[in-house]
Amino acid sequence: MMRKLLIAAAALLLAASTEAATITMQWTAPGDDGNVGTATTYQMRWSASPIVGTDTLSWWNAAFVVSTGLPAPMVAGTTQTAIVTGAFVAGVTYRFMMKTCDEVPNCSRYSNLATKTFSDTLAPAAIMDLRSDGALQWTNPPGDVVEIRFYVTAEDPVGVGPWTLHYPLFYVTGVDTLWRSIPGAPDRLAFAGSCRSAPVRYGFIGKAVNRAGRESPPSNGGVPVSVAIMP
Repeated sequence: MMRKLLIAAAALLLAASTEAATITMQWTAPGDDGNVGTATTYQMRWSASPIVGTDTLSWWNAAFVVSTGLPAPMVAGTTQTAIVTGAFVAGVTYRFMMKTCDEVPNCSRYSNLATKTFSDTLAPAAIMDLRSDGALQWTNPPGDVVEIRFYVTAEDPVGVGPWTLHYPLFYVTGVDTLWRSIPGAPDRLAFAGSCRSAPVRYGFIGKAVNRAGRESPPSNGGVPVSVAIMP
C-alpha cells in the first residue's frame, strides 16, 4: 500500500515567472507485499484540475505523466524523493498522486493527493518594442503576464519637450490603466481622444504585470513613447 506522499519543504525553484520549474516530491517507500520487501516501479502524475467527486480514475487518466526523474523503489520504509519538472504557472494549484507496482505488475491504490500552489517570486520581462502609429503597439512578454499597466510619464503641449507634468489615463475612453493581455501576443491600444481643447503630446511607459501583482521594468528601457492625443 502506498504511504503518504509529501512535498519536500525546500523544493521550489523558479527560473522565471511561469517557465519550466521544478518541485521536489517526497514519500516513504511501501513494500512489494504490503509494507514488506521492495516494489518494482513507481507511477506519478500531476494536474491543475481537481478530482471531481470520487472519480479518481478519470483524473488519473487525464493527468500529466511524470516520465523522467522517478527513482527505483527502495526497501519499505525508506524516504525517497523525485524532482518533477513542468510549466507551472504562478497562482495555480497543482495536484500530485502516485501508485506503486510490483513485478507482475500489481499496482497499489492511489496515494493521497498532494497539492502545491506556486508563488511568483520574479517580475515579468519588460516590453521592449513599445511604439506608436497614433495608437500604442507592443508585444506582450511571454510567461505569467495577465495585464499591462500604462503610465503617462509627462505632458508636452508644444510637442518637442521637455516633459514636465504627470497624468493618469483619465482621458482614455473605454479602458482602465490596466490593459488585459495575452502572453507573447502583439497588442494595441487606441485612444478615443483627450479632454484637452488642443492636441497634446504625452509620453507613455508600459509595465507587464503577473498574477502576483509584480510589475516588469519599464518598457523600452524607461524611454517614454511619444503620442499626440487629439481633442
